Amino acid sequence: MGIEQGTNKGVGVEDIKQALRGHITDGYNFNPVCKISVDDNNYNKTPTLNDRVHVLVCVIAADTVNILNAESVRKMREVRLAARDMGIPQLAILTKIDEAYPEVKRDIKNVYKSK
Repeated sequence: MGIEQGTNKGVGVEDIKQALRGHITDGYNFNPVCKISVDDNNYNKTPTLNDRVHVLVCVIAADTVNILNAESVRKMREVRLAARDMGIPQLAILTKIDEAYPEVKRDIKNVYKSK
């Protein structure tokens, strides 16, 4: 489950923020309709440093960047800003660059020349 368009689709931004802080334990099934609560068995009330997220990685297929909707971009931005405020380093990875850009498909070295 990712950040899909729609209020009741994909992982909720507040649940992602809770995961960044270490409040969500392994094995939790994210629910797009209902965010985790303090009373949930999978809610970690006292996260340790090992429970917290140390790096936020965003992986996006380059051939789909043009079709990202405004709501998904807004959700990603909100998560990114929350990670920034928590001091979490961030990394973006673009995959399928050869499918998105014909000049890169012809010669992978062109990736460094592509805008």
